[in-house]
Amino acid sequence: MHLPEAEARAIIDAKIYEEISEEFDEEELNSIVRYSFDKGGKRCRAILLLLSTEALAGQRENALNAAAAIELIHTSSLVFDDIIDEETSRRKSKPLHLAFGRNAAITCGLFLASKAVEMLSRYNNEDIVRVAADAMVRASQGEMLDILSRQAGGLHQYLEVASLKTGALFAASVAIGGLLAGATRERVEALSECGRLMGIAFQLRDDFLDMTQGHGRRSVSKDITVDVVSRLSLEYTDKAKADLAREFGGKSGRLIEFADYVCKRLE
Repeated sequence: MHLPEAEARAIIDAKIYEEISEEFDEEELNSIVRYSFDKGGKRCRAILLLLSTEALAGQRENALNAAAAIELIHTSSLVFDDIIDEETSRRKSKPLHLAFGRNAAITCGLFLASKAVEMLSRYNNEDIVRVAADAMVRASQGEMLDILSRQAGGLHQYLEVASLKTGALFAASVAIGGLLAGATRERVEALSECGRLMGIAFQLRDDFLDMTQGHGRRSVSKDITVDVVSRLSLEYTDKAKADLAREFGGKSGRLIEFADYVCKRLE
């Protein structure tokens, strides 16, 4: 049975809170860890992991740990991004480093990433841990490249940053979903590439919304126009959808629907 996205988010959130709510004896410490998740979020990477598992006839329940872990990794990256970018708002609230202080935010970010690795290790599957670790390395590389090239890099470098910072974790999400469903190496690699394309489209859509809604455009060079970002977002989405349909046929229906959402969402 497939889950509507709202129900999937609720199940993922319940799993996350189950894992992190009682980690510390002091309530203040637990509240710091919970803070980032209390502010909402689309849970796109976690939902993609569940959808990819289900598409290949895997068990959703077996994938919940991995889905929650992927979301912990993503949230950890947001904590560090907000510190680096000196953000003053995250989902209409104070980012963690302003709500609780820089040191608390750094420590929380490290905890979330470490907790995610511990959760993934429960599967006793070295391929799952390897895929997640590779995504974390690539995302870190993307962050470093972004810092060095911000506002100065051309289109090629902009897309490379999007592929590393966002595409890597989307790729890992669907790849891990495939691994949990017992997919072949070839199918896992195909899923991974489709996920990377969706991740790039997701980042481009984020930047398009920032550029058109006045949220700032720090990561986009002045030479890269709104029309270019919009067109490329559609192109990457269409490529992901075509690859999914070719590789997985009718099994890819929900993943293709989600790819459309990635490119057409309004927030």
